[in-house]
Amino acid sequence: MVAVWWAWKWRCGNIFGETKLWRDRVKFVQDYTKEVWSGASASSSVELASRQERLVSWTPPLVSWVKLNTDGASHGNPGLATAGGALRNGDGQWCGGFSLNIGRCTAPLVKL
Repeated sequence: MVAVWWAWKWRCGNIFGETKLWRDRVKFVQDYTKEVWSGASASSSVELASRQERLVSWTPPLVSWVKLNTDGASHGNPGLATAGGALRNGDGQWCGGFSLNIGRCTAPLVKL
């Protein structure tokens, strides 16, 4: 997981113009690729044995309550962001909804 931290650090350096930490980027990418492949091959046998099918569903709120479900996403971090939501009552009937073009925003902020 150290390589993930370095990948994040490398990306931040590229964005903010500080590239002194990554003189040999080709070697960095090769080493990072090896680590990802070795981790994926080591965990793939474990994942297949422990996978389980689960049904996922929406749970309605109590009677006389309304549930608000929201989500947001950004194209890039930061990047152009949008958000939306749906309001449904205890019978699951649509009560309203919204969508919003937020503009340029980070991923954690658009989730909020």
